[in-house]
Amino acid sequence: MATKSLVRALIPSYLPLVRRSLLNYKEINLKIISRNIRCISRCNFSNAASQMKEVDEATENSDPRKTKIPILGEFENRNPRNEEYFGFNKPRGYSTQVYRVDFYNKLQFLITNRHTRAQVVHNSGLVLVSASTTEFEITRHLYKTTDVTAARNIGRVIAQRCLEAGITRVQWEAMKGGLRKQRTTAFSEAIKEGGVILSETRKVIPPETYYLDFRPKKKRKKWRKLPYSKRWKAHLNKPK
Repeated sequence: MATKSLVRALIPSYLPLVRRSLLNYKEINLKIISRNIRCISRCNFSNAASQMKEVDEATENSDPRKTKIPILGEFENRNPRNEEYFGFNKPRGYSTQVYRVDFYNKLQFLITNRHTRAQVVHNSGLVLVSASTTEFEITRHLYKTTDVTAARNIGRVIAQRCLEAGITRVQWEAMKGGLRKQRTTAFSEAIKEGGVILSETRKVIPPETYYLDFRPKKKRKKWRKLPYSKRWKAHLNKPK
């Protein structure tokens, strides 16, 4: 009853404001307005607040050991590239070969008579990232596809693509006599400016326990120095 009296008292005071705001004013049906206000007054917001308080109290008082959500004791990382960031399981050997194979991701820079190409190859042989002047989006901004500017722009593009693919370190071994060329130096500088490091992390070699000898070590006896004999001293002091 109190809400009805409040509604009836407030409606006449707001009617002139509504009339001024509306240019084309028509008669307002007061029954519809009062009906909407009644529906709003029926909504008991206190019940919702009390329910939220009960939920918060239940979560605070609940024991984490008795919760229904299971807590995993072991976590399995399913990222196949996770070992590369820490230096584990890196291929070993092949140090005597001209082009080494002990790498995770290797950067290759190739220049032909017509095009310039760069690619990042995994040790399994899979090409992860590549950029070439055969792509129209790159060649339309170049005057020539085999000059220094082309090599520099290819380095910028492949550095950006490596970072987008999550590759931050790459093993780069230039071709024989390639470091003397301006194109290779421009390519390497562009990759470094792009944020890619041209060297990989050092491999972590776990201790090989099956090669160790667990037998107790025998203590070696120290040799005792015997005193020199008189004849030996005479031989040393003998004039030449």
